Amino acid sequence: MAADLSTIIKALESHKAEIEWVAAETLALQAVLTHFVAAIGSAAPSVRPLVLRAFDNAANEIRGEGGTEVASPRARLALNVIDQIRLSMVWDEPQHSVAASDA
Repeated sequence: MAADLSTIIKALESHKAEIEWVAAETLALQAVLTHFVAAIGSAAPSVRPLVLRAFDNAANEIRGEGGTEVASPRARLALNVIDQIRLSMVWDEPQHSVAASDA
């Protein structure tokens, strides 16, 4: 029994390390994407509407065809991440939340 428990604990520790790695990788990619998109919008203001539309399209894809209700906790979290990145754009245009209808 103790050997089984030890095996389970080792497996859990391995999974935890893997989850932490994926979380760190995701955070890094989010930071790079945010700064890259902001730089593009600052360098070429004419593309800002396209960039913002891409955020809206991503949110709509997560919601599904014409949907406004998001039942999945993972989908709600994904919408919040899209929202955080979109709202972090520091341009002068007014911003709107893509997750506002799900709050």
